[in-house]
Order: sequence, then structure tokens, then C-alpha cells
Amino acid sequence: MARFIREYPWSESPLGPIETWTLSLRTTVDLMLAAEAQIVLFCGPEFVALYNDAYAPTIGDKHPRALGRPAEENWSELWTDLEPLLRGVLETGETFSARDRPFYIERSGLVGETVYFDISYSAVRAQDGTVEAVLCIVSETTARVLAAAKVRESEQRFRALVNASSDVCLPDEPGLAGNA
Repeated sequence: MARFIREYPWSESPLGPIETWTLSLRTTVDLMLAAEAQIVLFCGPEFVALYNDAYAPTIGDKHPRALGRPAEENWSELWTDLEPLLRGVLETGETFSARDRPFYIERSGLVGETVYFDISYSAVRAQDGTVEAVLCIVSETTARVLAAAKVRESEQRFRALVNASSDVCLPDEPGLAGNA
């Protein structure tokens, strides 16, 4: 991703050339690129996307076209869900976090799926204190959420069988077979 970001035609992006970015934004991008956690950075009022190598598989075939573009262009299927979260951080500066947060995303063409993430969305502040970007650290938990749902379903089936078996008349104790 570092190469993609270096070679991107930033003058064609709402963010403009890298040389015009604030020191805090350039520093945040450097930290994001070095991290092994899945991180996407949404910058400015249009939420222009930058992300690291760990995050790229999370968005499937949206990569690399999502880079340098407003989020609404590439996350349109979940924009009514995502935009209020991002705008809340951008406008208030307050962090938003959640565990196993569901999102509907189309990351393989037009094939949509509900996926789950642990998320933390935090403000990136410019030198003057204004919020200039939202730093999103995510960890996909879809496999864990689906496995837990299967365990719950299995437990419910087991309980139903146990409850149904209580309706069966068993011979009186002792010696079940000897009381016929």
C-alpha cells in the first residue's frame, strides 16, 4: 500500500497533493502503513479513503479503486450505516467503538454479505485541533460470530430434544426393564 499511496495521482483526489497534507495526516498515514492491524483512514468531509495492506483483503475487489476516493463511492451499499458513524467522529471528535458490529458489504462484485467487526473509530486532529480524519481500526469477527450462532442453534436443538423426551412415559424406577 505504501507504493500505491506514493504513486497515486493525489492532485486528482479531494485530498490534493501529499505535499499539502498536514503533518499530523502524513504522520498518521506513516503509522497506519507500518501497522499490522486492519486500518482504514477516512479523511476530510468527503471521507477520502487511505488504508494499509492488512485492511485491503477486508474490502475485496474494492481494492485498489477505493484508495484516494470518497468513501461513498466504494462503500455505497453500506453508506447509510457507515456515514453517520464517521460523521459523528468527525463532528464531535469522540471515539466510537463496538464489538461484533454487523455491516452489509459487497466485497466480491455485487454479491453482498453481512460481516461482523470489532471497531474503533477515532479522531485524527490537525495541529489547530480540528478533526481532519477518522482513523478506523477494525478486526473482522465474522467467523467467531457465525461459530457462536451455530453453537447456540445446537444448544437449542439439544434442549428441544431433552424437553420432548420428558413427554415420553418411562417405566417407574427401579430397573427400567424389569417392571413390565
